Amino acid sequence: MNKKTRLLYDAVLDKILTVYDDLYPDVYLNVERLMSDFENAIQSSNEQAFVGCTCIGCWFNYGQVNKNFFKSFKYKK
Repeated sequence: MNKKTRLLYDAVLDKILTVYDDLYPDVYLNVERLMSDFENAIQSSNEQAFVGCTCIGCWFNYGQVNKNFFKSFKYKK
């Protein structure tokens, strides 16, 4: 996705849940934990789509953010 906005994440998650409900109408989807990027838009959308779900950030993405931060200061090993 190019423009990662809350509205776009809401639309994608809504479509995913709609398709899931069509495929498995008798199976309740219970998401307890969800891992994603540390982006506010996706975390907020996940919390809205999966009520009661614990949303946590991915450590890989956290490492990438820190790596890019230090690169911006020309930090090298």
